[in-house]
Amino acid sequence: MDAGFPKSKDTSHPHRTGVTAPLSLLTALTTSALLMMSGMPAQAAPPANPTQDARIVTEQGTHIVTGRDAKGATRTGAIAPGTVTRAAPPKVTGHPPLPQQGFSKRSSGTAFGDFWQLQMNLCNSGHAGCYADGYAIDEGAYMIYLLMPDLVTVNEVCLGDVANDLAPAMAGAWAGDWAFYVFMPAVTAAGTPVTCTNGDEYGVAVIGHMPDSMYYGFDAFGGHYGNQDSGNEKRAFACLYAIDHYYACTTHLSSNSEPVALAQCLELLTGVIPAIRTYEGVYRPTVIGGDLNLEYDTSDPENVQNCVPSGYTRKGDGKVQHIMATNDTPFYDTETYLMFYTDHQAFLAKLTMP
Repeated sequence: MDAGFPKSKDTSHPHRTGVTAPLSLLTALTTSALLMMSGMPAQAAPPANPTQDARIVTEQGTHIVTGRDAKGATRTGAIAPGTVTRAAPPKVTGHPPLPQQGFSKRSSGTAFGDFWQLQMNLCNSGHAGCYADGYAIDEGAYMIYLLMPDLVTVNEVCLGDVANDLAPAMAGAWAGDWAFYVFMPAVTAAGTPVTCTNGDEYGVAVIGHMPDSMYYGFDAFGGHYGNQDSGNEKRAFACLYAIDHYYACTTHLSSNSEPVALAQCLELLTGVIPAIRTYEGVYRPTVIGGDLNLEYDTSDPENVQNCVPSGYTRKGDGKVQHIMATNDTPFYDTETYLMFYTDHQAFLAKLTMP
């Protein structure tokens, strides 16, 4: 892992619902690759001249920056309950029309115990051959609205796709709940954010929801792997801690080198996630979803199962998308859904959250 976490955080706020006093000064991070912030609605620009120390400022969402620069800073946001009503689902225009696929219906208001995670790669940078003029975002929002997942892990999206379409779809599916997200851009070899063809930042995101009675805020984490291939896109991870409930991460691993992809996967599972838990000072169930660019193949040295640590279970879509969960969050079903505007299917895992 190319960036160190502080050893611990202020633990005086296990349950919090609004702005709190500034947290204590953290030790300096070792590089500018890892950036974290606390996720409440307001957002603040990074300081023009960051100090040599990384700081968490308030629960309002001020960026943490490192001493080297503030590029690639994590973006987060929250949507207040009741601001999005559950009317008609998002419309997908163009061709072909979306078929009825036998969506699993849920009752509005379902919380935990029953925990559904939806993994999608929406191929919406505009650069790749699978790009479909932005229709994949409408289709992804449609999936969120109809399937009503508790958590969405999504790859190959632009920041605006998450803020303007996918997170509002979660809020619309769970009207009255808090909807929240963490976005982390990939960066170039020079350290600047990779951009979509529309100029927006390009990366990965985690999107969740929580009933008001269960929502204590969330902490957001993002960074770039120490292991990278020779290409210009340096792969990222995005994680969040839904306070007092669970940890969740997503990532899109190297497509140029399976050995590098496996190394990145191990970096996330055995380096980043344990460091986040140490920082938070508490164990909670953990789920990970992403396009890992690794397949389940016992004859392959880069078998994705070689990335699964003890204490986790993995399920896959039969290709390169996978969801892992700690064994205290068991799977009871998985489903795949055909998608027309991306080259990946939607992968839904149904788990039981303690």
